[in-house]
Amino acid sequence: MSFEPHNLKPRRRGKKEKKRKMAEDTLYLQLHKLSSVEQILDQILTTLWKTRRSGLRPPDKSRFQSLLSLPSLPDLDPVLACLRLLIRKSVHENFNGDDLLKLFPPDLSLDLQSLLVLLLQKYQSQWKEELAKEQ
Repeated sequence: MSFEPHNLKPRRRGKKEKKRKMAEDTLYLQLHKLSSVEQILDQILTTLWKTRRSGLRPPDKSRFQSLLSLPSLPDLDPVLACLRLLIRKSVHENFNGDDLLKLFPPDLSLDLQSLLVLLLQKYQSQWKEELAKEQ
């Protein structure tokens, strides 16, 4: 007779965790909308960081909508949510370049992947310092 303790079974994800993971994966697909704005991505990320508590002002939202060539403001919200999530993971969860790359859709251009990782790493320590000062 074999003995298998039940605490050695692999951990199964709960329904809430699975739903959160699926929602995040879907959100990361929004990164495709950034391919046309690689040159201003730095500005978008820094603006999102500065407005993390207050939210974007309508003029900034309109400008980003225009730069991304999105048909309406509601189309912009998931893109901004995705970028804010990447910022949070970079700052609060200490995600490094490899961790971030695993979040990106597999068909996202290598140039955009590299740029996003480079920018998030560029600001990571600065943003962490700002958070530490605020607390």
